Amino acid sequence: MYLLLIISLAFNLAFIGMFVWHRLHMPPPPTFPADIRHFRENMGEHRKHINEHREKFLEERREFMDFLRGEEFEEAQADSLLRRMIEKQKFIEEELGRSMIEMRKNGEFFPERMDRKQGERRNKPERRRK
Repeated sequence: MYLLLIISLAFNLAFIGMFVWHRLHMPPPPTFPADIRHFRENMGEHRKHINEHREKFLEERREFMDFLRGEEFEEAQADSLLRRMIEKQKFIEEELGRSMIEMRKNGEFFPERMDRKQGERRNKPERRRK
């Protein structure tokens, strides 16, 4: 009986300790500029445009994967499907980059937030690969 009580107490203390430790060591949530509504509205417009092309890319990828799963295989057709899929993906990446450049030019992209995120990434300890 006392053993179960001690085990329960140990688990509760461990849980509370983890909670307190996370509270003390977690960074504060990011702060956003006052014009975040404007940013979100414009980001929504960019996402709509990108999502249209993303759907086309996903359809091309589905078609490519279906072809690879099929019984018959023709390398020339597989290469053709692969090229079409890559072209769609390349277009999406280019559109994303151009949209971010445009947002930065219009002051809708917040470089101070990006700097903080980059700093957090640089300060994280690297994982060792085995």
